[in-house]
Amino acid sequence: MNDRNSYFAVVFSRELDRWKKENSKSQEDFAVDIGLKGKNMITRYKKGEAYPEPETLDRICNVLGVEKSIFYPSILDNECLFSKGVFEAAYRQTDGMNFGLAIEAMKKGYRVARDGWNGKNMSVAYQKGYPYGIPCNKNTAEAWGMKEGELFKCRPYLQMRCADGTFQMWLASQSDILADDWYIVV
Repeated sequence: MNDRNSYFAVVFSRELDRWKKENSKSQEDFAVDIGLKGKNMITRYKKGEAYPEPETLDRICNVLGVEKSIFYPSILDNECLFSKGVFEAAYRQTDGMNFGLAIEAMKKGYRVARDGWNGKNMSVAYQKGYPYGIPCNKNTAEAWGMKEGELFKCRPYLQMRCADGTFQMWLASQSDILADDWYIVV
């Protein structure tokens, strides 16, 4: 699996599930609607094992009712930050996602992890923070010299589920940032 296929698999699976619910149709129905014989290729797309040819991608977008740009990484408000040509030129095959794609996946609500981590069940999630504040608890109040219940504003952050089941705020290490073994936790 590579970055492009992995990213496509996540977005495609989400959009296909939405389409099936909205239209009360099956994966086989979708395959027929986009001109494929059987559902095997759809399964390969969902697993990140294949990427559709341009004509097939056009049909997929048409049936799903989405813009092609949602299937390219580094998307901000459905506008591509660079053209497909630039993406294709910069593309390189990897075994998983890079950190940038992991961040994009977290911002879309997915949890991510690395194959290179030693602990089991570890993952990272994006937390939106509390821009308007929440009542400060006793521990936080004591740590920051605030009054308990005082409004505590917190910016967005990354939170890790540790191997022992506890949670902590998390900062990526140099190795985490440069790794290409990130994946989406399902």
